[in-house]
Amino acid sequence: MAAPTPEAIIEYLRRSYTAADGLWFMVVEEESSFERALALDSKVWGILAKIQARRAKELLQLRGGSLDDLLAGLALKFAAEEYAYRVERPQAERAQVVIEGCPWLRLLQKSGREALAATVAREICPVDFSAWAREFGPGLRAQVGPTLCEGHPWCEVTLVTEGP
Repeated sequence: MAAPTPEAIIEYLRRSYTAADGLWFMVVEEESSFERALALDSKVWGILAKIQARRAKELLQLRGGSLDDLLAGLALKFAAEEYAYRVERPQAERAQVVIEGCPWLRLLQKSGREALAATVAREICPVDFSAWAREFGPGLRAQVGPTLCEGHPWCEVTLVTEGP
């Protein structure tokens, strides 16, 4: 029997990661309520994003503290989770991440739960991106604007460096 390819292993782990997220959410929702599952999901993503950001800094050997480092870390996240995105950089202290394809929205659509997407995006996305920004530096901030989940043609995440 042939050993699995690195690509097959990556796909296996990616599917396990997203399946675990969706399954635990649905179990909590079934046992309690959608609101309770969403509140717990928000807490989990706040912690997970910190862990992911720290690991991204280690893997990419980034010091943090700069918008460039945050963008490099997020590039790893976006590649691993299969986002389609681009970065616009109008100023040195500001970047606009434009997400044109979101794996989490695709999963909600595939599972027939697209009607929940806007509510989930308003709660989870700001928690996720803000945790990444904080982990990369105290002067970094993230703000989530309109999203695909709310029916916009793309998501807008603004990343800024504040102060000296």
